[in-house]
Amino acid sequence: MAQLIESWRQNPTPTGAAIYLQSLGDPHKSNDEKMFILSNFDDWRVITATWFEMARSIDNITALANDQQFTENGRRKAALICSKIAYCSEEYNEALERALDSGELFNLTVENDFKGHDTMVFPILISQYLIVSSVCQQNYSTSTGHL
Repeated sequence: MAQLIESWRQNPTPTGAAIYLQSLGDPHKSNDEKMFILSNFDDWRVITATWFEMARSIDNITALANDQQFTENGRRKAALICSKIAYCSEEYNEALERALDSGELFNLTVENDFKGHDTMVFPILISQYLIVSSVCQQNYSTSTGHL
């Protein structure tokens, strides 16, 4: 599978991701194989070309993010990919939640900024965080009587 996915990734605009994404839900695939697949999809060039296909397989990726039998790094990688898919789908609350679940893998340092995605995602998620935290603070103040 490694040669197939590497060859697939070398395409300037990879498509046909479904076969790889479906295998993330295959109980016969090892955790190492699933981690290999996730690592190959954690690339903005791949995500921008395939996010709509990835969105159809979000349940498989989310399941890995929540699977306590999967490695901690694997769960975080899956959460990061879920965050990027949610970002592409303009589901910013979900993108923020999953970015926070990815721990240190959500890196605020821009290293390889394909089409400016890394520099765009941070301000959007930070503003979303500020909105959510402001609403939470207002709800807390209202419920406790503290202003």
